[in-house]
Amino acid sequence: MVIENKNVKLEKQNIKLLSREGEKMKKIYSLILIFGLVLIGFINEVSADEINTNDIINNNGITITENEFNNLINLGFTENEILNMTLTEFNENKDLIGNVVSTSDKYYKVITNYDEYNNIVSTTSEEISEYVYNNHNLMFGEISPLSVDGYSETNYKKMRSQIILLTYGYRYKMTVEWKNIPSTRSYDIIGIGIDTNVYVSSDVIFQQNYCYSNGSCSSSNVSAIKKTTTGGAALFKLPTSSSITSMDSYIYFMVDKTSSSTTLNTMYAYGDYSHAIENTSSSNTSYYSISKGGLNLYSSIINSYDAVPVTKAEWTGTW
Repeated sequence: MVIENKNVKLEKQNIKLLSREGEKMKKIYSLILIFGLVLIGFINEVSADEINTNDIINNNGITITENEFNNLINLGFTENEILNMTLTEFNENKDLIGNVVSTSDKYYKVITNYDEYNNIVSTTSEEISEYVYNNHNLMFGEISPLSVDGYSETNYKKMRSQIILLTYGYRYKMTVEWKNIPSTRSYDIIGIGIDTNVYVSSDVIFQQNYCYSNGSCSSSNVSAIKKTTTGGAALFKLPTSSSITSMDSYIYFMVDKTSSSTTLNTMYAYGDYSHAIENTSSSNTSYYSISKGGLNLYSSIINSYDAVPVTKAEWTGTW
């Protein structure tokens, strides 16, 4: 009986020891579990606050949040323009609250006929539908022989004029997108004409973007800016690389009422673009004007450029 009692005591002591060890292990497991949950929560917090999967990095290395991206879209910038936006332009626009109140899109097919000596014989432009524009898959100018000596080149471009309402006024914007890359790339002109009831109240901002066959992209704001009482424009040189696969340019500026006491019920932005169909000069900035009729090229250069109608954005309201 004594031996049995000892065994019973030993068993009880062992059970108590095991119980104590079990409690210790439970506490350790609980601490590990709590630490793990805290760590996961910290990681999730960092992910939510610092690693936003909706952020994008554009071609200039600028991180753009979803909110900033939406702000830029609401200012009339296209996705391609945002992807190639410079840091200066991004900082000036990312926090602005705006709304596009008028957009006018036009699509054009331009045919230029040349003689055997590369001299221009004639140029014709034709407005086409969005469907025809989007389903024409040319990369470079469509060049074909004529029935007589010489050749013809056909190019396609999209023109967009916009009026954008900001918290402190109105912005006019003009964008030109090439469907195919023209073979002649010299000094082109882009501009927006205005009515006499408004004036250009800010700097005239210009930029062109272009991408290469290897997937890289570049941008340039080098231009000769013209700012007058009847509009704003820019003369600029198209890139000449043979590996360019896409190309677009845009211009914009703020306008204000000529008379603060006058109530405006309509506004018009007259967007226009003139493409050089032969080699031209950077000095041509002196030989054109911009107004509500669009670009007015003087006789000394008019035959060196194609001609398309003005793309007019119209706003109706109370200002």
